[in-house]
Amino acid sequence: MPNQNDKYIGMKLDNRYELLTRIGSGGMALVYKARCHKLDRFVAVKILKEELAVDSDFRERFQNESKAVAMLSHANIVNVYDVSRSSNPDYIVMELIEGLTLKEYMENRGGELSWKEALHFTTQITKALIHAHSRGIIHRDIKPHNIMLLQDSSVKVTDFGIARLASKNTAHSLTRDAMGSVHYMSPEQAVGGAVDKRSDIYSLGVVLYEMLTGRLPFEAETSVAIALQHVNATPLSPREINPKIPKGLEEIVLRMMAQDINKRYASAEALYDDLEAFRTHPEVEFKYNPATYITGSSDKKPDSQPNVIVVPNNDVKVLPRETEVEPVYNNGNSGGFRKRSTPVAWLAGVGIILVVFITAFFFLWNFLLKDMFSDPPSLMVPDWSNISYDIIYSKPEYVGYFTFERVDASNSIIERGKVIAQDPAAGRKVNWKEGSPVKVKLTVSKGADDIIIPNMVNKEYRSGLITLGDLGLRAGEPTYELSDDISSGYIIRTDPEAGETRHPGDPIEIVVSLGPEIKYLLVPDLYGRAFEDAQKIIEDMNLTLGEIKLEPSEAPYGMVIRQGIAPNTEVQEYARIDLTISDESLAATPDPLPEPIPEPEPTPITFPDQTPDPYLPANPENTEPAPPDVIQEVL
Repeated sequence: MPNQNDKYIGMKLDNRYELLTRIGSGGMALVYKARCHKLDRFVAVKILKEELAVDSDFRERFQNESKAVAMLSHANIVNVYDVSRSSNPDYIVMELIEGLTLKEYMENRGGELSWKEALHFTTQITKALIHAHSRGIIHRDIKPHNIMLLQDSSVKVTDFGIARLASKNTAHSLTRDAMGSVHYMSPEQAVGGAVDKRSDIYSLGVVLYEMLTGRLPFEAETSVAIALQHVNATPLSPREINPKIPKGLEEIVLRMMAQDINKRYASAEALYDDLEAFRTHPEVEFKYNPATYITGSSDKKPDSQPNVIVVPNNDVKVLPRETEVEPVYNNGNSGGFRKRSTPVAWLAGVGIILVVFITAFFFLWNFLLKDMFSDPPSLMVPDWSNISYDIIYSKPEYVGYFTFERVDASNSIIERGKVIAQDPAAGRKVNWKEGSPVKVKLTVSKGADDIIIPNMVNKEYRSGLITLGDLGLRAGEPTYELSDDISSGYIIRTDPEAGETRHPGDPIEIVVSLGPEIKYLLVPDLYGRAFEDAQKIIEDMNLTLGEIKLEPSEAPYGMVIRQGIAPNTEVQEYARIDLTISDESLAATPDPLPEPIPEPEPTPITFPDQTPDPYLPANPENTEPAPPDVIQEVL
C-alpha cells in the first residue's frame, strides 16, 4: 500500500515529473506513478533508496548504468525514457505498464502453467536477453517479479541494468530484501563470484522450472540456506514433479540450470535455437545427459581428462576447460599411462647392437606403432556463436587447427557478420592430425531481410502499431495534424512511405489525424420566422436542421415558435438545430355575425275616391257626430 506520508508524493522532479502515488518497492528503489508535464503522459519513476544514495560511488554507477540501459529498445523490454539530471534524488523514468507481474499471474493460476504457456513466456524473455546481452547489459535479477504481462500475452522485462548494482557490499549479507531474488540466483552469484550472461540464463531456467512445476527448485528458511542449495544441492527433475512436461523441454531446463557455468547454454541465442527447435517439434529430444547438468562442477583434475588439445582464445569461450593453457599434445591413454615398450637387452655387453636396436625401435614407434596403440590427438571445438566471423578467421591461434567455410544466412536476431551456427558444434571433440586442420562450417548472419513498409494510410493508429511490431519495425512518437479527409485517430501518412524498405528495428514516423478543423458559429434567432425561411438560414450558416415538431399554438401555421439551441449560443459548425413550429390549432376564432332583423312592411295609405261631404256624418254607420276639432279643421 502506498504511504500517504511519503515525502516524495507531490514532488516534481526536474520541474517535469510529478510523483502521484507509490506503486511498488524493492530492495534498491521505490517506484512511483508520475505525470510527465512536458509530454502529458503517465510514466513510472524509480527512485534510488536514500540508504544507497549516500554512497557517491554507488550513485555514479547508478547513473552510468541507467544511461546504458536507456539505449535498449526491444518489444520485450520496458522502455527507459529518461534518467535524473540533478542529483537529488537519483531516479529513472520508465514506461508505465498496466498489467500483472508473471509472479502474480502464476499465483492467480495456482502456480503451475501449461508447458505451452511457459514456453511462450520463456521465448519472449530470451529475446529480451539476446538484445540486452548484445549491448553488454546483464540483468542479474531475472525473476517473475520483474516480468510484466500485458493483455495481449506479450511480456516485458523490467529492471534491466539495475540489479547489477545491488552486488556492491551485499555479496555476503543476504537480507530479507534479497529473499525474492535468492530463489533465482545463480551459483556464482550466491558465492559472490564473477557473473556473465550465463547467470541470466540460469535465473531464467529457475523461472521456467517454477512455471512448469508450480514450485521453486530450492526452498529453505533463510536466504543464506537457499543460496547454498544453489551451489551444492540437486533439485528434483521437473518430470518427477509434473510427468506431463515433454522430455525435450525438461532437457532445456536442466541445461539452463547447470551449476557449472561452463555446462550451461553459452549464450541466449543458443538457448533460443533450442526453444525454437522444441516449439517446432515438441517431440524432439536433445540427448542432454541430465546428470551432467544437475550436479556440481567436476572435481576431476585436468590431467585425468581424455587427451584434448585446448586452443586458447581470449575472445571465445572454450568448453570445457579448467585452465587456460597453450596447445598441448598428450598421447597417453585416459589414465595418463603412456604405453612404452622397454627394449630388452639380450646381450648386455654388445653396445653397438643395443644402440642399433633401440634406434630402430624408436623409429618404428614414432612413425608406425604409436598410431596403432595410442588414441589420436583431438581438439575441443570452441563456441563461436554470436562472434564476428572476421575476428574468428583472423585469429592466428587457429592456424593449422581449423579451416573455416562461411555460409551466409538471413537472421533477425543475430547482428550482421556474426556467427549463427557452427558445425561441428561447440564443445565437441574432433580428431586432429598435424597438417590436416579440422574443417568447420560457420553460418554467418547477413542480418534480417529488408522489410517493405505497408500502406497504413487511413488505418487506425493502434492497429498500425501492431502491424509495425509484427514486421519487426518500431514506431516513433506520433505527430498530429488536422485533416478534412482522414477521421480522427487514423493515420494520414508514414515516413518512409508505403513500398519503401527499412531494416528491422528502424523507426517509422507516423502522422495521425486530428480530424477536420473545428469552426464555431453563433446560433441565429429563428423565433417567429416561417419554416422555409428558418431552414434556409440554417443551411446557409453550415448548421444542420434537426428534428421538427408541430405543437398547438396561436401563431400562424408553419411559424417557428421554439428552437432547440438558444439564439447567440456558440456551437460547432454543422451543429444540429431542432425546431418546433405552430400547427395554428389554438388561433382565436371570431364570433359569427348576427342575422339581420327584417324591417316591417310599411302600412299602405289609402285615399277615398272622393272628398267626403262635410255635411254628412263621417261614419254613416255611426250615428255619433264627429269631434268638433275635426269638423272645425274641415271647415
